Amino acid sequence: MQFLHRREFFRRLGAVLILLCGLKLLLPLPVPMSNFFPAATIFLLAGSALEDDGLVYVVGLVMFTASAAFFGLLALGGATAVYQLWPRILG
Repeated sequence: MQFLHRREFFRRLGAVLILLCGLKLLLPLPVPMSNFFPAATIFLLAGSALEDDGLVYVVGLVMFTASAAFFGLLALGGATAVYQLWPRILG
């Protein structure tokens, strides 16, 4: 599956996903496992770029999808909690 790294689009896509995961790592979240998914994604995508390994690249894309889903659910749960707690705070 080295053809994935021969195309400029896939190399740029991997770079953008690494950038997005780096930004996720900057979030100061006190939630367990909040750094694992982005860090594992960066590890997989960078390793696939170093070794020209398309299979690891695909696994990195799957891990990015899991990371995006985790942070999406985290944001949705946080918004729901704020929505339910806001009337109690205001009294």
